[in-house]
Amino acid sequence: RINMKIKNNLISGFFASLGAVLTKVAFGFGDDGTVDAYLMPLIHKIFQNDTYSYQLLGVIQVFGYSIPAFTLGYFVKAAIHLIFMGIGITTSTLMYTYYMKSMQENGASKATVQNFAVNYVGSIIFGYLFFSEAITQRMLIGVAFIMVGTFIVSTIEEEEAPSEDKKE
Repeated sequence: RINMKIKNNLISGFFASLGAVLTKVAFGFGDDGTVDAYLMPLIHKIFQNDTYSYQLLGVIQVFGYSIPAFTLGYFVKAAIHLIFMGIGITTSTLMYTYYMKSMQENGASKATVQNFAVNYVGSIIFGYLFFSEAITQRMLIGVAFIMVGTFIVSTIEEEEAPSEDKKE
């Protein structure tokens, strides 16, 4: 009888791969499919003027201290990145929560293998959807091997480790 309890690992792996995508967006300050490419054009439309740039405007004096003066666009961009970082941290926290539940339910070895398998497949899918990353034939073959290996590990009946009392 196959007894695979994978619900918590499916959730954990999903949050792990989602967290990876959000972290890539949060720390990607370039025009390569990150925050700039997706959200900044919307911000430009909202402001519709030249006040939206990332340039240093100069230095202002506040209570005798020199503080760099940036445009509103710089702060909007920074706020968006911080929001993505916060969401990334939240998804990582959720991932670890469900991963711990799975370890209690399945044991560490099964939970780890299942979690990484779901994370890997999710990362391929999210990479394709959000960053137009290619899915190659080699990846698909690798996923097939991972799924077969995960099934084998997940269906092994584990024996309990002998306690100190039974060793004597």
